[in-house]
Amino acid sequence: MKLADLKRIKVGTRVNLIASLLGPSDIPRWRTVKKVHSNSIEFSPDGSMTSRSSWLYFPKAKNFRDDGDGFTILEEGEVAAQYVFDGGE
Repeated sequence: MKLADLKRIKVGTRVNLIASLLGPSDIPRWRTVKKVHSNSIEFSPDGSMTSRSSWLYFPKAKNFRDDGDGFTILEEGEVAAQYVFDGGE
């Protein structure tokens, strides 16, 4: 997967946020792609996490890493957010 592929992600795709700058969490953080914008992805949370949408703004290509079953967003060489696709899509 390349950054260009992420920008074409389909509405309804589920991802699990497994790492972020906010720190690890024991609670699964599943999100579903609600809308793809020209500069970001809007996610709706699954379950009772919260009713608010979350956003992922597309990084520069140098800050994007393909992980095979997901992707990682880097910030100054450190993991800012790491996502895994539901079922390894």
